[in-house]
Amino acid sequence: MKPVSTILRSKPDQVIHTIAPSTMMREALEAMAYHDIGALLVPEGERIVGIVTERDYARKGALMGRDSHETPVSALMTAPVMYVSLQESNENCMALMTEHRLRHRR
Repeated sequence: MKPVSTILRSKPDQVIHTIAPSTMMREALEAMAYHDIGALLVPEGERIVGIVTERDYARKGALMGRDSHETPVSALMTAPVMYVSLQESNENCMALMTEHRLRHRR
């Protein structure tokens, strides 16, 4: 059983990409495309208040006719964010993801 910390240290890109809740969704989509990622954390001060994903935009934005130029990230982000400690095992993480129907990317 590998702890989360070991898995994260093995990633070539260890940058955590974020975006402000007041930023328009178009900018979030451009940032995800530029960095070839599917999600951005949404901090407010020192707290993580949400996460916004390509899926959030597809389901809550585009399908509902919302314009990405006029819709703030805060309107589409998923909150609250689930997280685990760095000591959590990969098996426990996968079980949580299955139980809560969560996805992941790279």
